[in-house]
Amino acid sequence: MIKRDDCSHNSIIYYEDEMHQVYLGGTGDMYLVHLNGKDYLFKPAYRKNSFEIEKFRGIVQECAYHVQCLIDYPSAIRCFYVECCNPVIGNSVVGAIQDKIETLPNAIDYGRIQDRYIHKLPPSVINQFLREFSTDYLLCNFDAHGGNFITDVNGVVRGIDKEQSFRYLDDDRAQKPSINYSPNTELYGEREPIYNTIFRAYINGKIDIDFDIIRKYTAKIDSVSDEFYRTLFQSYCDACYEYFGSDPIAKSNKILKRKQDMSDNMEEFFEKLIVMRDDKLKNGGGKVYGKYWKT
Repeated sequence: MIKRDDCSHNSIIYYEDEMHQVYLGGTGDMYLVHLNGKDYLFKPAYRKNSFEIEKFRGIVQECAYHVQCLIDYPSAIRCFYVECCNPVIGNSVVGAIQDKIETLPNAIDYGRIQDRYIHKLPPSVINQFLREFSTDYLLCNFDAHGGNFITDVNGVVRGIDKEQSFRYLDDDRAQKPSINYSPNTELYGEREPIYNTIFRAYINGKIDIDFDIIRKYTAKIDSVSDEFYRTLFQSYCDACYEYFGSDPIAKSNKILKRKQDMSDNMEEFFEKLIVMRDDKLKNGGGKVYGKYWKT
């Protein structure tokens, strides 16, 4: 049986029929759950290569779903923090359960094309990555390399694996959008967020970007009350206090500040990108390369 944990906002109950381990890139342990004729993915809330439960890992994925809903409900991937009772993984394990998205056959592998062919993406796909960029900005999520995006059967780009949301919330360099900030590259040698690559292609004149796409999403977020927004992350902040001893109010304030500053931070970022692109094209200089990855 799978049931919602008390800290969740709704009371959906899932009954487990069968569960099998699946392997999806480097996302850690994940299980396919077939319930009432539909497939779901369950990811236990423990770190890779360890069975130590860290509730915040599961809770933050539900938080990410709520942010996706605020940005663009049709493209959000339904995800909830649950307790799962199953002999395959143990008597009772908490984690995140999400809809298994049916992907488009022969879809673009964004992880493979990120380094060399990002400029070949059609404008319709670039626009969808601007939507995902808006979501990941709010989540302070930098685990956004091309491998963490899929295309569903309707051609919609979907962002997956948001477990690292807010991991770098206390890093001063993470507070504003950047074409170079890539903490997972510094620490683990992973690819940079695909947005860095996209914005660098814009600076180099390889693609065009309609910044009004992002302004549409900042306007949506501006319309959400601070009080309501803060409630979406209360269980996550409490779980972090339980595990790290971090001040839940201080963490909540930092999360809220990203929302409050989003519009100004984006406009400042747009201006920098436009100036860099104009300088590059007018002066006929070489390509702008990232700190870690060339495009």
